[in-house]
Amino acid sequence: MSFVRVAAAIVVLAVGASLPCLEATALEKKAVLIFAGNQDMPNVDPAVTPMSVYTASALIALYDPLFMYRGDQMLPHLAASATASADGSEWTIKLVANAKFQDGSPVTAEAVKYTFERILRIKKGPAWMWLPIMDEKSLTVVDPHTLRVKLIKPFALFDRTLPNLLVVNPAVVKANDKGDDAQAWLVAHSAGSGPFKINEENWRNGAQYEFIADPSYWKGWPKGGHLDGYIWKIVRESSAQKLALIKGEVHGAQNISPDDVDELRKSAGVRVEQYPGVSPHRIVMHNRHDSKYLADVNVRKALAYAYDYSAVPKIYNGSAEVSKGPVPPALPGFAPGLPLYAYDLDKAKASLAKSPWPNGGFEIDYIYPAGFDIAKNLGAILLAGAAKLNIKVKLTPMVWANVLSMRTKSETMPQSISLWLAPLYGDSDALLYSQWDSDSWGRGNYSFYKNPKVDELLTRARTSLDPKVRADLQAQAQRLIVEDCVDIFTGVEKATYVWRSNVKGYVHTPMRERNPLFAEMWVE
Repeated sequence: MSFVRVAAAIVVLAVGASLPCLEATALEKKAVLIFAGNQDMPNVDPAVTPMSVYTASALIALYDPLFMYRGDQMLPHLAASATASADGSEWTIKLVANAKFQDGSPVTAEAVKYTFERILRIKKGPAWMWLPIMDEKSLTVVDPHTLRVKLIKPFALFDRTLPNLLVVNPAVVKANDKGDDAQAWLVAHSAGSGPFKINEENWRNGAQYEFIADPSYWKGWPKGGHLDGYIWKIVRESSAQKLALIKGEVHGAQNISPDDVDELRKSAGVRVEQYPGVSPHRIVMHNRHDSKYLADVNVRKALAYAYDYSAVPKIYNGSAEVSKGPVPPALPGFAPGLPLYAYDLDKAKASLAKSPWPNGGFEIDYIYPAGFDIAKNLGAILLAGAAKLNIKVKLTPMVWANVLSMRTKSETMPQSISLWLAPLYGDSDALLYSQWDSDSWGRGNYSFYKNPKVDELLTRARTSLDPKVRADLQAQAQRLIVEDCVDIFTGVEKATYVWRSNVKGYVHTPMRERNPLFAEMWVE
């Protein structure tokens, strides 16, 4: 089974602000969907910004991938096929012949090559998927619609990563390149072939982001109807999102608290949908923080044993289960029977006694997304448990766009942060390699964890063409990650979506959990 991730986020209200009048926008009196999200989109450069819960909807609106996750399948999109050599070291990508960029020029193998090369140069965003297996010599254009990729080392899952390659128009990027690969320009502009364009007049950080449908989109639009555009408005607080949905001021919302979801179930004209989740939450602990506290495995274990996991489902009103480890059960490669931590204050005190601070007496930070009550409450469990060890936890809300930049470097990464992460492709490797391999420091591995044995196991798993061998190696790595108590694994929530009842066309895609494909949706 393939898995997909959808991050719904398309209208956003700043706290205390009212919804702006749509008559002031370019979408006046047209079919527009408004979505309330609680975090910003500070950058829509697909080589810089990963497909996260806050950005994936925008990225796949502006750019097309080679393949598209939809529902439980990975389907051809810009690419018609991707075939591997017998050992998985060489891949041939065939493109469809009719794809065009928004300026009318064709999407070619040369453009795909340029996109890969730009990502490898910039080394941000999705680069972690390809940096270890590709270099500037890996890519060869065979003909206008055929690209050959010779990997540095075999990677059995290479084709599954291709939904994350969002192809850019080389001519547009080069025209706006000021010596930075056009990174400054692409923060709030696009150079893609996607179904929507940015409306620059109504692209306002911290307030709203407006997208306008491209009527000449090469792939066409659904016959049942489609949007003329959509607006992502910042609505920080769950209660404000709830009221906007009830009043019909927005058509959908992101990250609504469980209490507000329960109330919305009873509201006329509103539809609540839930699906099995694949986005585990964890408290990421900086294993190499300058404070030294969380660099000590015994302190991390003390906090893990002091965490009351039984409170997690209660925070979600039953719409979540306690985590069973680094990988959710729905993902291939999940390892059952791991030596997980359970609330045990005696073990917590015994672990702390082995550290240089047996009596506690220090403070750690817990950073969470501003306005996100669930993240705050999960941190409150940490605070309560740590207090019994004479450790203070400072709960600090922060606009997540700031954390996105802070977490990329060891010296700026906070002591601990709240993090949900869905896999970007349908295998445990999508989480394990990005989050705990030392190759991924600052590009997913925000714990800045390094265990040479884990690195070795994950490398062997990635090169294995045998799924059973790969799963066994991944299970061994998961056991070590748990034993090292890298992070605190809290829970896996159900994927919850709240829509006005007149919103049509949504298809749940686990690999883009909370990121709708707005090109296939419409409002009746």
